[in-house]
Amino acid sequence: MTSRMKGDDRAALDRLVDALLEDILLATDNEILAEIEEDGEGPVLQSQMAYSQALQQVGKERLEKAKAEMAASRDRKFKVVDLDPTAARKRLLQILASDPSARLTLAARKAEDLSDADVLGILSDLAELGILNENDPQDD
Repeated sequence: MTSRMKGDDRAALDRLVDALLEDILLATDNEILAEIEEDGEGPVLQSQMAYSQALQQVGKERLEKAKAEMAASRDRKFKVVDLDPTAARKRLLQILASDPSARLTLAARKAEDLSDADVLGILSDLAELGILNENDPQDD
């Protein structure tokens, strides 16, 4: 529209824009608030509703992401091995003997000093890390 305007019309439009901007910039907060009140609560309510809808959308997206993460967590297959403490200790010693280059703590290398819970915990950790393979031989 402005590209087809004549020079005089363009200048008049520029003066109007400048006057409006000056009016806005020179207005006090109270004058702006009074003008908003005159216009009614429509613009305020619209902005509040837009903000509320944006919050709801973000909340829905977060919920969907959390649901997907929970579903993925449930879908993971964990192999639960019910070993008695003696078998678990024997299994740990086999793993340690089969890979002497494994960088394990001194406590793990001395399996006899570990509690039964510690031995089961180490086996569980090794399985979670992928070091303990399902195909590893187990002695019962």
